[in-house]
Amino acid sequence: MPIPANATFNQVKQWLEKKLHDSRSISADRSQTRSVPQTKGIYFWFMKQSCYKQLSSLISITPVENRITKTINGEKYDLVYLGTAGVRPNTSGINNGHLKERLKWHLANNMSISAFCNGTMSTFRRTIGPLLGNDLFGNSMQDRIDQLLYENFIVYWIEYPGSFKDVVEAVNQDEEILIQTIRPLFNLKNNPNANIAHTSTYKIQQKRLQCESVNKAKYCNDKGLKASEPLKSNPPTPKTPTTIQLEILECVEFKVRKHENISQVSSRITNLPNGPCTIELYSKDRQNRKLYINGNPRTVRKEGRTVSQFFNSPDGNTPKWRLVQDEMNDKKNPIDIITVRVCKLGSSSNPETKPKVKTQTHKPVMTSAQIFIDDIIKKIPSLTEPKNKKLLIINCCDAKSMQPNNLTNAHHTNYNFGAALNNARLIRLTAYQAMNANYFNGKKRNNTPVNRAYFMGAINPNNRRPVFDTYGSNHSPFFKPNIKALYINKIQNSNLHILIISGLYGLLHHSDYINDYHLEINKGNNVWGATILNAINEFIIQNNIDNHHVFYCLSPTYLPFIGHPNAHWKNLWRNLGGRGYNQAAELIEFLNRI
Repeated sequence: MPIPANATFNQVKQWLEKKLHDSRSISADRSQTRSVPQTKGIYFWFMKQSCYKQLSSLISITPVENRITKTINGEKYDLVYLGTAGVRPNTSGINNGHLKERLKWHLANNMSISAFCNGTMSTFRRTIGPLLGNDLFGNSMQDRIDQLLYENFIVYWIEYPGSFKDVVEAVNQDEEILIQTIRPLFNLKNNPNANIAHTSTYKIQQKRLQCESVNKAKYCNDKGLKASEPLKSNPPTPKTPTTIQLEILECVEFKVRKHENISQVSSRITNLPNGPCTIELYSKDRQNRKLYINGNPRTVRKEGRTVSQFFNSPDGNTPKWRLVQDEMNDKKNPIDIITVRVCKLGSSSNPETKPKVKTQTHKPVMTSAQIFIDDIIKKIPSLTEPKNKKLLIINCCDAKSMQPNNLTNAHHTNYNFGAALNNARLIRLTAYQAMNANYFNGKKRNNTPVNRAYFMGAINPNNRRPVFDTYGSNHSPFFKPNIKALYINKIQNSNLHILIISGLYGLLHHSDYINDYHLEINKGNNVWGATILNAINEFIIQNNIDNHHVFYCLSPTYLPFIGHPNAHWKNLWRNLGGRGYNQAAELIEFLNRI
């Protein structure tokens, strides 16, 4: 029986008393996970009350105001943490995980430095560790965490028999009600206490953020890099004059770094031969054969065609410059810098038989967008490292494609931003459904006029599409096909998350599925308040994103809906006019550099 949506603390307490049985519990010891069932469910960590003092050496930890207590073997334990198993959607949309696997994750697996750096270490361990010391790996810290858990914690669970589709909604709803009502000490996501400064949960959250920042600097950069040393990165495109080689026999060589667009770089170089010409790209390791890099020389046959035009043209559905950049950012075999050699046809393109060269000083001409982003990259060079997580916040788009009638995507589970945002969405949806027909006059989908009946029919949970399939057109500054392809590339290859502020949904994750709608963010009553900003902050904590790696590019219409953002977040929107087109140019430059 599920927990009532409006359950009081006492009702939740009674529900747990009926559900939690000693026969479905283990000591927090990795060897005991053998007895945990392979079913989906919710697990509950109970801590000895005597352990509060043990965890208060660095910051003072006290119990929550209302707490769930159990007497186990004559000693009192408090419920301090809970989580779900097997119901978080993965890339396939379905999770095959279970309770046994989840508890092994907390107790036995992914305790290495690499697990911490790539974000696969247990969230609970990352929360407990900072209360014992500031180094998560020195002085046998992971063994100390194991010992603390074994001596002070008992784990219970409640099973939810059935497949992912059968139980996903019930498990997630019950977990949300439990956290909102009980406010367990160590649950940071969706916990109201995490936003209340005087609570222990808030202090634990701040301690974890500080500790993780120190440990990331110490362990997650280049091999041997110490915490006191600056992060290494490829230097950005220089503003000062740089030297290129201009060969007398009509050959020119120039360098391109992995964060640079080869089409843009070549457009800034004077005296670069045009077609007919040959182009050769190579790295230090010339034996590493790739599609363009170290492959056969390319021939530009058309008279007068520039190198920039060549790399800006498509190879299939992808521009050539993108293929080059993708090869350089290959996770298994990245290339920091390549040499590009351009020769007029008839000239030698063999680097071993180069003619004499003379050097020519060339000052690149940088656009306003390049100068603006260049300054950001100089201040935060860690952005150019693909392994570092980043977050971009943008606004939604009025243009959308017509919703087909044959979609069946009710099985897809969107990112859950918490009860507060979900409640605001319901209020917003009710107001949207009451909009009169005149509000929808003049709207088109796929160049076809649509009306209120179309939009009301589109609000169907079985008929949703991914956000990037739904938003945009060829004329949408932030959702044109080329920039959507760039978003997807950076999500896949640069650890980028994207959150979208929406007039109907409030906040969307880039992996979400949505219905077609027409509702302006500032139309009707503002039901959002601080919920959007709070949800973003919780997302950052849950996904371990450094606030220095958070960026927003929001028009003046959308900016008020994040209120007063964290001082470390960077604003990519400059008041340049042009209905977003200038701002989009800056955003594209930013995406190309990260």
